[in-house]
Amino acid sequence: MPRDGCKGKRFYPRQEVEKKLVDGTYSNVKVWRYECANCGGTFRAYPKGVGCQHISHRVLGLAVMLYILGLSYDAVAIVLSALGIGIGKTSVHRAVQAAAQKIPGMKRKELLKGYKTGAVGADVTSVCLMGNGYC
Repeated sequence: MPRDGCKGKRFYPRQEVEKKLVDGTYSNVKVWRYECANCGGTFRAYPKGVGCQHISHRVLGLAVMLYILGLSYDAVAIVLSALGIGIGKTSVHRAVQAAAQKIPGMKRKELLKGYKTGAVGADVTSVCLMGNGYC
């Protein structure tokens, strides 16, 4: 958007750039940079589902959902990496904290209150037995 206080209604396209994106479908998107005819301020217009971050809103939403379902930040990063979407646990943490700011009362304990399940897990380690090749 134009500068604060500017009432400009006309914008000139100045530059089209390719932006790299972390997403399961798209590796990059086209972003337009516009200039306000009134104040001369510039801003970028992003496609729907993409913001100023390099990670799509779809991936951030998936990361938040996996965290709410009980995975740790590190486990969410591992699952997304296995799906070919490489984001770090710090990015997962930031996404969860941003979602928590937007939705009051979004706490994992409150969302899953009263829900009980047996232990669910997977062992991703393997052990070789006496060199017999059983790995």
